Amino acid sequence: MKKLVHLLFETPIEDFKTVGDFSKPGQGWDKSSAKLLSNERGVEKIKQKWSKTSQSFNMYMIKKPGVKEFSEKGRVNPEFIEKELGLNPEEFKMGEDSDAITVFYVSNLGDQKVPMTAWIMAHRFAHAIHATVQNRTDATIADQMRNFENECKALLAKATEAYGVRGTGNSKMLTKAASLIGTFKSARDGNIRNEFEFIYEILAQYLITGEIKLNPLPASTDTYSRSVFGRKDSRPGRADEIEEFNESVEMFARDLQYYADDVLSACVGKTFVM
Repeated sequence: MKKLVHLLFETPIEDFKTVGDFSKPGQGWDKSSAKLLSNERGVEKIKQKWSKTSQSFNMYMIKKPGVKEFSEKGRVNPEFIEKELGLNPEEFKMGEDSDAITVFYVSNLGDQKVPMTAWIMAHRFAHAIHATVQNRTDATIADQMRNFENECKALLAKATEAYGVRGTGNSKMLTKAASLIGTFKSARDGNIRNEFEFIYEILAQYLITGEIKLNPLPASTDTYSRSVFGRKDSRPGRADEIEEFNESVEMFARDLQYYADDVLSACVGKTFVM
């Protein structure tokens, strides 16, 4: 595994441009996102937020008919950009000889109507990497992303075990664990829908802040009982297991950073459609 090195790039976003009319919403782009991306100050804010990532990026926002259907496509080749998106690859910085990661965002479609902020762009990019695993379009990226995902899932399982829940089959407790140990906004607000979203949020945190931070576990946590009324009960933790987890929480975070860095390194020189 490569040694993790935190580097602060002066211009981690090497190239950023919009294609299409972002002065109004439509074609997969909501009003808030269109307004943000058509505003120079909004774009500069996005670039500043990405200043701590360990890799360089090229980012292109595409607004044109027929392309939003390719949202969350994952890794693609220049032929796809030309044939399916109807764009000239030579007008964009991309290709295997590039030292940057290239991402084409073709919409801001999602279950929750959230503007295309810097964090959402990072979260959506994590989805694009996962799509690459599912579509089997790059074996190296798939291997590194699986390693990262498995490490995240193992961490959540270890957290649930501290409250007497064994294994990875209890989705509610895994999601609860994600909210407990996650330090990002969706975790603090209790808005993580499932354990998979935790994985994307952790990678987004690494991209935007340059590091991964985890919370220690509390002595007890609220959880839902099996009653039809969904009554909330307090589930006490096992003191020795919680203590063991909390003593190692910084080590867990560092391990996740190593895995995240390997994922991003595998993406260098590759092009993604999200």
